[in-house]
Amino acid sequence: MTPEPFVSADTAAQFLSVKCRHLLALALVSRRYERHSIVITTNKAFKEWNTVFPNATSIATLLDRLTHHTDVTLLEGQSYRVRESEIEIAARRKKA
Repeated sequence: MTPEPFVSADTAAQFLSVKCRHLLALALVSRRYERHSIVITTNKAFKEWNTVFPNATSIATLLDRLTHHTDVTLLEGQSYRVRESEIEIAARRKKA
């Protein structure tokens, strides 16, 4: 089995319509399902995926494939980017 290249759909997805976004996600997951590793990072809990993917059937299909043979790691705490942004804003205010 030849390795498939790493795919980052995040950048491409922001330029797609909502319908195309969920079709892209479903196509990527379906192609890699039980053949290759899939790593997904998100700031949304599974129950909030309806705000990203409008079709409940697509969400169910994605979650079924993503959570089969899966280790889910939940990281809690303040986002590094949010913390850095707050520090930068505070520094700008202090300068002004």
